[in-house]
Amino acid sequence: MEMLSRRALLATEGNPDIRFDYIVALGGSLRLGRIEIRYIPDRVILAEGAFTTYLTAFDRIEWRTTEEAALAILNDLSNELVARWVQVSLKGGTQEQMHYVVLEDRQPKWDNARLLARVAVS
Repeated sequence: MEMLSRRALLATEGNPDIRFDYIVALGGSLRLGRIEIRYIPDRVILAEGAFTTYLTAFDRIEWRTTEEAALAILNDLSNELVARWVQVSLKGGTQEQMHYVVLEDRQPKWDNARLLARVAVS
């Protein structure tokens, strides 16, 4: 699946109130493991069900590494949402050896340390 086709699945809608910083958390399952995203929206939010649709298509792609997959998700979300802050956590592996990748991105000059202090790595 081409990057642009994949990103098109991340349908958005207007943020109901851009005056507030708030955290949106979504999760799901991939062959690689459990995925969780958190973001602080700016002008748009993900449309209801869009992340599930995106994950279904994303899971059909063969990724060389967990890191490569997590980076692709971060880049897709950063491009489509242009969120104030976004975090991607991908937990995979086995009981004997866990593989955990956490990535973050944020808009330049945006900071809300009090809100981010409440976010624990999951």
